[in-house]
Amino acid sequence: AYQLAERNGIKHCFNVESGVAGKRWLSGFMDRHPEISIRSPEPTSLARARGFNKTSVLKFYEILDSLPQFPCCRIFNVDETGVTTTGKVPSKILARKGKKQVGILSSAERGELSTVVACMSAGGNFIPPFIILPRARQNLALTDGAPPGTKFVFHRSGWMQAEIFTGWFDHFLLHTKPNEHDPVLLILDGHNSHTRNLDFLKKAKESHVTVVSIPQHCSHRLQPLDVSF
Repeated sequence: AYQLAERNGIKHCFNVESGVAGKRWLSGFMDRHPEISIRSPEPTSLARARGFNKTSVLKFYEILDSLPQFPCCRIFNVDETGVTTTGKVPSKILARKGKKQVGILSSAERGELSTVVACMSAGGNFIPPFIILPRARQNLALTDGAPPGTKFVFHRSGWMQAEIFTGWFDHFLLHTKPNEHDPVLLILDGHNSHTRNLDFLKKAKESHVTVVSIPQHCSHRLQPLDVSF
């Protein structure tokens, strides 16, 4: 191919020895295709790549279409996110040249993880945060400065548990006040503390809250709190 190109007076931008495209080829390719840009790929597990398929997505929307119509202010999505006390990328500082080690004080070298439960409606209404702190004993000093209405729970692991999620649901009911004439739709992922929590599911049915679970391994594409907020 290279010899044919040279015989025809075509300038190629490949490295003949390695057989790979060079910078000139990439530059020309980008010029020919302005609709393409260089971006950082998002790591996606094989399970998510396989789980997010047409069959699963269509079934999810079929379930939604089969439900009664809910106004946007009564459609809620809930999700947990982990927050560490040590940032992933520390801020840069000024230091003397040649110094081998430059440190920064933190609560712990690897940080401690807390869980924040966020919930909002399609209409833009927010439920006050629900925060799980990694403590065996309560420390009310850690709650200073929180947004009004924030609910705190102390657990040794700092992770969501089934009984804690049931406690969050009580917090949710307190602020949404669903009833027979004004029900609520709650969309969540398939975490065990949600879908295998009989106390929560029973209480949801009694409280006029319809619960719909996002298909397994699809929350990174279907869950509003993951995708757009």
